[in-house]
Amino acid sequence: GRLAGNEVMCDDHVKNLQIVDKLNVIDTSTVGGRVKYYRIINKVSAKELARLTGYSRDNIWEYEECNNFCPLDFCIAVARVLELGANFDEYTLFLNSNYIQRMEEVNKELGISYSKIAEKYGIPSNTFLSWLQTDYVPSRMSFNKYIKDNPLFYADKT
Repeated sequence: GRLAGNEVMCDDHVKNLQIVDKLNVIDTSTVGGRVKYYRIINKVSAKELARLTGYSRDNIWEYEECNNFCPLDFCIAVARVLELGANFDEYTLFLNSNYIQRMEEVNKELGISYSKIAEKYGIPSNTFLSWLQTDYVPSRMSFNKYIKDNPLFYADKT
């Protein structure tokens, strides 16, 4: 009896091991990877996250697998739904987003120079161009002044 009892694993333990296995293969160096990580830790399915955030299941998958730009409004919605706390304020989420990729996408979509994009969105050209450099990030003051409510950095929900 005693030996047989030790060999039996409870279902919860098996499920927890399966979750750990899933978490170990997620690339958390990307925004999408961190979304997936926290979604799994919080035991929220992708379908449920889609319902709670207003994004499609396909969007969730694209963002988690880094096949698409993670818009700031999506990151904010995920942080709120998963109750990720004060460490995930809008500025921090923005810095962790793919904002440079977003600026490059807009450049390709509009077919105009970065200086013209800056002008179109009310951002000083030299400030905007400095954000494209990987060794420079927008300050919290610049975020509040030029980015927080700027449609350039918020993709439409599809």
